[in-house]
Amino acid sequence: MNGLGSREFEDALVESTCSYRTEQARLDHRILIDVHQLWRSQAARFGEELARDSVIEELRLAWCCYRGKAIGTVELSVEMHERFPELLSCMSEGLLDSFLASKATEVLRPLTPELAAIADRRIAQRLREQGLPHDWRAYLRRIADSLDPTAKQKRLAQARAARYVSFQDEEDGTGTVFARIPAEDSHACETRIRDLARAIRQRGDTRTQEQIRADVFTDLLLGRGDDHPPVHTVVNVHVPLGTALQLNNSTAIVDGMGEIPAHVARQLLADPNNVVRKVLTDPDTGVVQGLGRKRYRPTRRQRDFVHIRDRHCRAPGCRRPIVEIDHVEQWHRDHGTTDPANLQGLCRINHKLKRMPDWKHQLDPTTARLTITTPTGREYTSTPG
Repeated sequence: MNGLGSREFEDALVESTCSYRTEQARLDHRILIDVHQLWRSQAARFGEELARDSVIEELRLAWCCYRGKAIGTVELSVEMHERFPELLSCMSEGLLDSFLASKATEVLRPLTPELAAIADRRIAQRLREQGLPHDWRAYLRRIADSLDPTAKQKRLAQARAARYVSFQDEEDGTGTVFARIPAEDSHACETRIRDLARAIRQRGDTRTQEQIRADVFTDLLLGRGDDHPPVHTVVNVHVPLGTALQLNNSTAIVDGMGEIPAHVARQLLADPNNVVRKVLTDPDTGVVQGLGRKRYRPTRRQRDFVHIRDRHCRAPGCRRPIVEIDHVEQWHRDHGTTDPANLQGLCRINHKLKRMPDWKHQLDPTTARLTITTPTGREYTSTPG
């Protein structure tokens, strides 16, 4: 401990973390500055809305991050420049990092531009004179409520209007369900799941409490064990040939479920209550092959093939569902064929970007390997599945 007592040593460690946070705030400021300049540069070419989507996708690819991170960075950069320049300056002074800045924009968003400017100056003065308050969000809410008595009602209304449910495939054969719903409904759901799980556990069930809660949640949603009819789904199971014939214990890929153990794949294939379509793949490459016709609109068979081959949006790292079957080489302009070798599955955002002149896609007809070139000239690749 370099001759220091334990208390002095630990205090020095805390002090060093504070200095790192200061440097991180300054780095966050530089990121927001550069992102805003990138957005302005592309806005001059594409318009503000298309530039926003383009920069978000550019950052997602360059940073190898999830889209929400890129969206948050771009939106924070624009909002800080346009509505909170004083707080942006505080970031350059190491007083505020991106996380805390995003909380400020979130709470202060309902304010009019005039009131936002007052809040911006008042909060920046507090940061420079007294530093960060310990309860940052509570402090921000007090500022907003003092400037606009209706701010709280607006904030609550906006939050409730933004309710949603999202589903995320994981890489270990599980998935995550996240719901943002009104607080009273959330508490009611929690109470019901807790009471049902507790009753099941008291009957001597050997599952853990968390496992029971997860299973109760799933059973309620799918109507298992209730008076509701069960939910049937059509799933495409990508099974290496040896697995389907029970010659080995390789894993299988299920669209929307990810990688699952071989014995589970066999159960899915054998269960008469499931509508399962078997897709046998090459055990070495996993590539699905197919045929198409030379016409503009893909046939139903071709669309099914692209969905089965690509499984989700083909943009590198994008896991969004396919909503558009797109010609890589345009049918009208570039005489591209309507064939799986020239078709790709894209989400709505990447389909819109692909139509911009500075976003280029190239698909290898043999391996279905996709190469995307962004407006900055960077290249990114993805393989099917």
